Amino acid sequence: YNGQPLELQAWLNAHLILNEVVHNIGPLIIILVGWLFILILLIANYVLRKVTRPIEKLAEALRRINPDQPGKTKIAIEGNHSQDELGQVVTAINALLRQLDHSLQRERSDKSILAERESFLSLVLDNVAEGIVLLGEGYKILRLNQSACTLLGRFETELQNRNFENL
Repeated sequence: YNGQPLELQAWLNAHLILNEVVHNIGPLIIILVGWLFILILLIANYVLRKVTRPIEKLAEALRRINPDQPGKTKIAIEGNHSQDELGQVVTAINALLRQLDHSLQRERSDKSILAERESFLSLVLDNVAEGIVLLGEGYKILRLNQSACTLLGRFETELQNRNFENL
C-alpha cells in the first residue's frame, strides 16, 4: 500500500476475501484430510491383506502336514504368487516334504531289514550248541548265547556291556 485510498480499499477487500476464504475453506480442508486419512487406511489394509493372506494360508497348510506321510501333503499356491518369492518358498517346501517322505520310507525299510536281521541273529544264537559271543568296539560284549554263559559260568545280564578282555 502506497498511501492511496483506493489502493487501501482494494488491499482491505483482498485481505477480507482471503480471510473469508480461509475461514470457510478451513473446515473443508480438515474434512478432506480426514477422508484422505481414511482412504489411506483402507488402501493400507487392502495391501496388508494381499501380502499376509498367502502367508497365513501357507502357515495353515504347514500345520496340516501329516508327520507320518509328509509327501502326501502338497501345498498349493495361487497363480498370481507362483513366480514371486512366496511361490519359490512354497516350491522349496514341497520339495522338502517329498525328500522327507522318501527319507521316512527309507528309514522304515531300514528298520524292517534291521529287525529281520536281529531276529535271524537271535535265532542263530539261541539254536547253536557252541558258545558264541558277539563283541563290539573295544571288545565290549554286545550279545552272547546261553552256551557262552554256561562256559563262562555267569548270567547274560552280568556279562553284557562288559569288556571281554577283563573277564
